[in-house]
Amino acid sequence: MRQDVKCEIICSQHGSFWQTILNHIYNRSGCPLCAGSKGEKLVSRVLHGLGVDHQPQWSHPTCRDRAPLLFDFYLSPLRALIEFDGIQHFEPVKWFDAVTDEQAEAQFLVTQRRDRIKNDWASINGYPLLRVCELKDVEAEVTDFVEALRQRGVEVKDPKDGEL
Repeated sequence: MRQDVKCEIICSQHGSFWQTILNHIYNRSGCPLCAGSKGEKLVSRVLHGLGVDHQPQWSHPTCRDRAPLLFDFYLSPLRALIEFDGIQHFEPVKWFDAVTDEQAEAQFLVTQRRDRIKNDWASINGYPLLRVCELKDVEAEVTDFVEALRQRGVEVKDPKDGEL
């Protein structure tokens, strides 16, 4: 069995998503929406309410550090990206007592490097990228971003039309 082969998996709550068999079975990875942070879940609800088809945990093979980097959301009809940035994107975080200050600092530097790679990749490849900070109004930020893209002339299908 090849490790990089993706298969379609259906979540009873969120519908279908694609994941490698290895991740789903052996690493016990599941639906990315079920596993997402509160902020990611809020972004998804806002996008759904706006009628924007979106794919969570999207990657492109050319956006990589040592491995492909995942964007929190790809908005397919808008060809745009959204990242929800928690506190760990702005300062070192010790998630539990076993983490040393040095480990937290090292992970923070890795997170910053990956954020720069994603920012540069999105800019070079023409993907508008919204970074939502957990300290901001998520609903307003996402709505303003989508409306700006719509005003740019990008069509978004109405979910009532059954197109999404």
